[in-house]
Amino acid sequence: MQLCYTSGRFSAPSVPGTISSLFRLQTDFVIGSSYCIRIRIKGMACHDDYIAFLQRNLPRLGYRWAGFRKPRGQVIKRIARRIESLELQGVREYEAYLHSNADEWKQLDNLCRITISMFYRDRRVFEDIRDDVLPSLALLAISRGQAHLSCLCAGCCSGEEPYTLKIVWELAVRPQVSGPLNLQITAIDSNQELLDRASAGLYAPSSLKDLPQQYKDQAFDLTSGGYVLKERFRQGIEFIKSDIRHDLVDNGPFDLILCRNLAFTYFDEESQAGVLDKLVSILRPGGFLVIGVHERLPDRDHGLIIHSSGHAPGKCVYRKVVGKQVRK
Repeated sequence: MQLCYTSGRFSAPSVPGTISSLFRLQTDFVIGSSYCIRIRIKGMACHDDYIAFLQRNLPRLGYRWAGFRKPRGQVIKRIARRIESLELQGVREYEAYLHSNADEWKQLDNLCRITISMFYRDRRVFEDIRDDVLPSLALLAISRGQAHLSCLCAGCCSGEEPYTLKIVWELAVRPQVSGPLNLQITAIDSNQELLDRASAGLYAPSSLKDLPQQYKDQAFDLTSGGYVLKERFRQGIEFIKSDIRHDLVDNGPFDLILCRNLAFTYFDEESQAGVLDKLVSILRPGGFLVIGVHERLPDRDHGLIIHSSGHAPGKCVYRKVVGKQVRK
């Protein structure tokens, strides 16, 4: 038998009982006296159908399937809910709807945005930022007579990354800096709902599980609703709705850019190259670009060199060469 959660009905003469709101049974094949049963979730057909759907349609949105292998479950659940809201009978019917309704591509693009984030994600990277990147930038900024360091967090989700950067600066780096120097952070994301959460500064304990205890104690107040970020660590951070592919903010140059687990994971090669060119163009000479620990930059002359340190693994921290022009 095949158990299909697509039509809203669960029925089969060989199976006693009915769960009409959840499943439908359809005889598939019988081995001896044993039934072989496959479960399909409503609006989802089977998992393989969804994977095939994504593989066919992600390229049109400028995404690559390889980046979605691990977090595909998040995307599949969203698409399933979308199918149910449209009262369609599964992913194949949704694909036909998609190709006959141009506006639906924007909806699908929104459904494919991955929203996984937490404080102090990839501990060794933030240790490198704390012990090497920010101190180096502080010395360079002071020598240039800058009043502040400027940082861009691209794809900031609910604010975990920019707030982590601010906490590290205030508690570990700023006390070691001689002279007045502030950190200003521009945090961008294409999802306004996530930006609203970031502005609220309220987080569940699970979001802080990787944050060192001393930072957690000093930066947050524990309330009945969760952990609330103290005002001191909100200052100097601006949240802006912006899509890194189309309307990247133009308020650089930046001394530090964090673009982690976004463009160089999910975007196709052409989109990655375009994003990289934009980021390099707004990165100050001598500035740093930090990408995800499992990401790689496009193979092109981008005017960046790998920054080696005792913390960050692999090739995820780069520095812009002074006086180098990027050849496209």
